[in-house]
Amino acid sequence: MAFINPYQILQEKINLEPGSQVTELGCGHGFFALEAAKIIGQEGKLHAVDVQKTALSALRDKIKLENIQTNIEYIWADIEIVGATKIPENSCDLVILSNVLFQSKKVDKMIEECKRIVKQEGKILVIDWKQKGAADGGPPANLRVDLNKLKEIIQNLGMQIAEEFEASRFHWGLIVRK
Repeated sequence: MAFINPYQILQEKINLEPGSQVTELGCGHGFFALEAAKIIGQEGKLHAVDVQKTALSALRDKIKLENIQTNIEYIWADIEIVGATKIPENSCDLVILSNVLFQSKKVDKMIEECKRIVKQEGKILVIDWKQKGAADGGPPANLRVDLNKLKEIIQNLGMQIAEEFEASRFHWGLIVRK
């Protein structure tokens, strides 16, 4: 397993189904959002959230190019501010945070936003860079999230880690529940 395989993770780890309501916070150009859109289909809904309008535009173009038939809402918002996405509380089957935590000093606020929008029986998928270092092509080691500190944030918010897994040679993954 060299790099993250979003389709495989969404199928095997999450068991994502057609018709699901999914949000990707910090979606970028749609690494997970594209695969989620294919799985959930027209009956589902995808909220693609990013603070960069160019990323949302690039995702919109990819969705159009691949002719993916899904109900998608593109949301320009700061995911470090709880409630800024304006996504209704307890509305999502799955919330995805992939490769964005290392970019923030407000990891706790991002996790809190995930908790706010995920349904009681829903899942939060968190994936980010292992602590090792920049030899893997990722961000500098000092920017990477300490997995133990993240687990503490999750527990302090009253949530549980349902599963911890290796998302790739370079990434850890967590499946979190309310």
